[in-house]
Amino acid sequence: MVGSTNHLERLDPGIAKRPSRFDRKYLFPEPDLGERVLYCEFWRRKLGIEDGDEEEEKEEEKRDGEVEFPEVLCKAIAAITDGFSFAYIQEAFVASLLAIAAAAEEVDGEGKPCDDVQEPLDLKFNWEGRWEELPMGGVMFLKDGDKDLDRFVLWREIKKQVKNLREEIETGNE
Repeated sequence: MVGSTNHLERLDPGIAKRPSRFDRKYLFPEPDLGERVLYCEFWRRKLGIEDGDEEEEKEEEKRDGEVEFPEVLCKAIAAITDGFSFAYIQEAFVASLLAIAAAAEEVDGEGKPCDDVQEPLDLKFNWEGRWEELPMGGVMFLKDGDKDLDRFVLWREIKKQVKNLREEIETGNE
């Protein structure tokens, strides 16, 4: 039998520290920024977006139900998920995609997700498309406003889900 937890310290000591309850314990540290970017790229491929598809997408009309996930979002999502395990990042993606799908079904006939007003985060993107790592708690911050990214429904929705997950982590309500 295999057991796993993101928070061993929250388990009852009678379970976590009892001899022979867990034969081996392995600590997997939280992914760093580069690993989170790679994980976001995995999700991008999983959704059927390959490198080079962005140019084709500009030329062709987007297919119904397809979520725009440009490469630039990988770095932005990785930046806002600092301190998240892969499981939390996965939850952010799954919850976001479900919310987008549910919103698309609510719209009469158009198939476009509803646009919600979002509170701004400290992420900024510069117009040259370059990213900079600034000394702010080890998190990558972007330059010149994230309003350009707010045109992507996935970005708007994932910001909400990350905020909700952070609140859950901080209060211990998982």
